[in-house]
Amino acid sequence: MRLSKLTAPKSAFHDYPGDEDGARFEITLLTPKQEREISSKAQKVVAREGGGEMVFDTTLAGSLRASMCLTGCESLYLSPGSDKEEKFTGTLKRKLLDEVPGFEAWVLECYGKLREQHEAEQEAERKNLAA
Repeated sequence: MRLSKLTAPKSAFHDYPGDEDGARFEITLLTPKQEREISSKAQKVVAREGGGEMVFDTTLAGSLRASMCLTGCESLYLSPGSDKEEKFTGTLKRKLLDEVPGFEAWVLECYGKLREQHEAEQEAERKNLAA
């Protein structure tokens, strides 16, 4: 089995819909370790009568996943008419995720599509190796 191909990180650039400057964002699949980290952070104990109950905060998990999988950008200009392309920083990422309506949902949608594509590729690779 060629583990390097099966376990290699997968990322892809996605065009942001409707952006006049052609902004593109890089989405990278998370590692199992990153997914476990998200799961542990999103689990909370909620006090109930008679004891506590463990619940999973899906909103928090989605926010963490969007922040972790958004790994780059191209052709991003924040000021209208500006010719200065923005550098991708943690601050810029937080600003986009927190202040641009629908951006986090779009990132998560792109992530889901990339994960599905990667899983299909992995399955095809496994079938080829078994043949």
